[in-house]
Amino acid sequence: MLAAVKMLRRIAAQPPLAALIAEELRPGPLVQSDDDLIADFRARSGTVYHASCTARMGPDPASSVVDARLRVHGLAGLRVCDASAFPALIGGNTNAPAILMGWKGAEMILEDAG
Repeated sequence: MLAAVKMLRRIAAQPPLAALIAEELRPGPLVQSDDDLIADFRARSGTVYHASCTARMGPDPASSVVDARLRVHGLAGLRVCDASAFPALIGGNTNAPAILMGWKGAEMILEDAG
């Protein structure tokens, strides 16, 4: 990111573009040193993506974290009942499927406890 910002600044400073640019808004012309640029990246960086599939469901402990009943492979009494247990990335918003995962996980916990 650091190299990209420096390159974009060099490009923006060239006469064809410089005449069109009123001012640099972010990070701003006062942010020049590598340390200051990195601090700005850290302060303003984020993601618009919803994390999922990081503890994916599957039958094989070598390629998944939880089984079909959301139990963590190799650990008794631990389950993952959120979007991280999705076995694959879905093609839409994760809100409703994440709620359903929690709902179904709660049902399984109650079934297995009874």
